[in-house]
Amino acid sequence: RIISAICRATVSGGQLVTISGASPAVNSGLPSFVSADIQIDAVGSGLNVGGLAIANQTSGLYVGVMTRGMVILTAGGTVTGGFKQEAINSIGVQDGTSGIKLIGRSYSTAASGEFALIDLNV
Repeated sequence: RIISAICRATVSGGQLVTISGASPAVNSGLPSFVSADIQIDAVGSGLNVGGLAIANQTSGLYVGVMTRGMVILTAGGTVTGGFKQEAINSIGVQDGTSGIKLIGRSYSTAASGEFALIDLNV
């Protein structure tokens, strides 16, 4: 699944991103939601991952954000096939230990610095 969002800062394709909504909140009126209501930033600490930017884009412009699907990410620690994975920064994952930064499940095993196939599901 891919959604459109406005970049609050420059992002690179393949980076994990956080999603923040515009204010005021969306209401029940038909014209209350516009694409600019969804805004993204690159992930810092791995918290609040909302998806993965699918292209490079500069601040103030739209970019596609993948929220579900198979992606290749860098192992920032041990990645074990079949284990739940957590984000540790904007490009890295490791076996989920915190329980609060989980972004999907690994379909391959990788050591730190190698690539891993991840089923993204945020």
